[in-house]
Amino acid sequence: SGTKNGMFGRTGDMNTTSKKVINTITQEIFGSVAEAERKNGIKKGILIAKLNGRATNNTSFKYFQDVYS
Repeated sequence: SGTKNGMFGRTGDMNTTSKKVINTITQEIFGSVAEAERKNGIKKGILIAKLNGRATNNTSFKYFQDVYS
């Protein structure tokens, strides 16, 4: 538990399952959806719903891999 867990403390882009997000207007790249939400004042979970197609994406954010693949 806790510090013995191999993923302990690996948040944002340090987490191997995080996906990078890009703001297509400013070209700013974020290491994770949570980081993009935090830095842009978006409520937790809203951006991921938009990026995954569960809600209409009326933002300039996209998964980095979708833009540059």
